Amino acid sequence: MVNFKKNLTSALVLLSLMSVSNAIAMENDADDFRGETVRSFSHMNYKNLMAIGASYVDFLKEIGESGAPVTQKRVSRLFAPECKKIENGTTLFTQSSMLPAQMNNAREAVGKWTLETLWSAADTVQNICTIHFKWEGENMGPHTTMVGLCVNDKGKIFEVREVYNEWQKKTLGTQEN
Repeated sequence: MVNFKKNLTSALVLLSLMSVSNAIAMENDADDFRGETVRSFSHMNYKNLMAIGASYVDFLKEIGESGAPVTQKRVSRLFAPECKKIENGTTLFTQSSMLPAQMNNAREAVGKWTLETLWSAADTVQNICTIHFKWEGENMGPHTTMVGLCVNDKGKIFEVREVYNEWQKKTLGTQEN
């Protein structure tokens, strides 16, 4: 009887903690770039991470197709203030306030661009969405990019890790010497 009461008490405590956790999560909803509500959990679910990844791709497509300058207001909907961007191993910035200038400079160099998602995946343990896409700019030939988006518990991107290269149909195994 003592073990039954102990187990019942433990189960009730666990249920209470889960209820509190869910209540906190509901109070801390965040909007993604498209204005959709993303629940705040310490580990995002797969659907939410994929939605954040899709919002990032939409963000890049809009910038690439538009001549309008990128603004901080636009950036703050998707990125955490302390967002860091690493491109091909080089840290470009450590605050999202620097993202508009970086994106505006990129568009000036590349020209308008188009982008096509090749595949994407999410890791719900580490809160990372990985996207592989192909893009082409007015002033640059086709390129491929692999990006890892690290997402905080509020549904904001706090780190962007990009690796890109010129698009080629040959693999290293088929290159001529």
